[in-house]
Amino acid sequence: MQKGIMYVVLMVVGFSLLSGCASMKSASPEEFEMSVREAWDKFSTAMVTEDMDLFASIHADDVIKLTPGRPPVVGFTQEQKVKSMAFQNGEFESFDVELDEIEVSGDMGFCRGSVAYVFIPDSGQGKMQMKGNFITIFKRQADG
Repeated sequence: MQKGIMYVVLMVVGFSLLSGCASMKSASPEEFEMSVREAWDKFSTAMVTEDMDLFASIHADDVIKLTPGRPPVVGFTQEQKVKSMAFQNGEFESFDVELDEIEVSGDMGFCRGSVAYVFIPDSGQGKMQMKGNFITIFKRQADG
């Protein structure tokens, strides 16, 4: 990653809520928004605390993550390897998410927003500050 370059992160069919989406089909927009905000709070906490169990709890097995300039990450096993590598090579000092739009329709929903984080690599190269935008699509899973 090069300093000073804005990364735009596109997370598609991303972490589908295992909790909170159980009532997605009949959920009100307010209930869905609360579930999405909870998921992003958990995601941010998992990144800063390096809590892989919490990270796993908000991802579907068939997650797909698309990031510009990088190969797609397909499936949670691959996503877990990517995050584990990041956790092994440094730590996130902060991971902040701002949600700009949240919508739900039947079994599908999405949110878009921006993310800003500070990563401190173990290599001692100093802090890496990144900012970008994302969209996450949620789909109700068989388990709710």
